[in-house]
Amino acid sequence: LHRYRGSVIGFSGDAITCWLDGDNGLRAIASALEMQRRMQEFKSIELPSGQTISLAMKAAVACGPIRRFLIGDPQIQLIDVLAGRTLDHLAEAEHLAGRGEVILHPSAF
Repeated sequence: LHRYRGSVIGFSGDAITCWLDGDNGLRAIASALEMQRRMQEFKSIELPSGQTISLAMKAAVACGPIRRFLIGDPQIQLIDVLAGRTLDHLAEAEHLAGRGEVILHPSAF
């Protein structure tokens, strides 16, 4: 993500929300595809018990206007918050994605 000038905005469970400022979608798509490529290294992981597991991820990309706020007290903690219809588009696309996929909302075409 950082190679594509992006940053992680937040975590929710096992999901991350990323931000690529000034992107028209191309850097976000390239970053998501590179993440998927790198995940191939974790297709088969043998645990000390002998059990084999497979790790995978899914990614969704949406583009458009969004509001970004920095909230909190700088002496305690600041939190980056995003709001807007583009986040709804991102959530819609994410729900359609499966393991190993990169799904684009039409806004990212």
